[in-house]
Amino acid sequence: MPKNSTEILRLADDWAASLLTRDATAPPPHGITLPPRPDKTKLAARLVGQAEDLDALFRGLTRWALLCSEPQQAETLMRMALRCQSQAVKTTAALADMGAPKPIIFEQRMEATGD
Repeated sequence: MPKNSTEILRLADDWAASLLTRDATAPPPHGITLPPRPDKTKLAARLVGQAEDLDALFRGLTRWALLCSEPQQAETLMRMALRCQSQAVKTTAALADMGAPKPIIFEQRMEATGD
């Protein structure tokens, strides 16, 4: 078992480098088991549902804010609506990323020496 963070990072780098030369499903070092990957179709359906729900919340909160006679309450409702819209954009971006995954970039880490 690794004893410090430098050793953990070295093991992680070794494992990541081995994925480039071997099968991408190679197990991690030292018998560490990873959780199973979720089914992409179920995850995509969940994200689509979340985006639709956030859009419905946005529209409903905006409608309530427009009908509200209290300025502070209208502002609070609009802030909540904009948060829903922002989260819907992030959810949609995550859904788009599922279709076209980003390339994995390995960076070389510099280890600090105790000189």
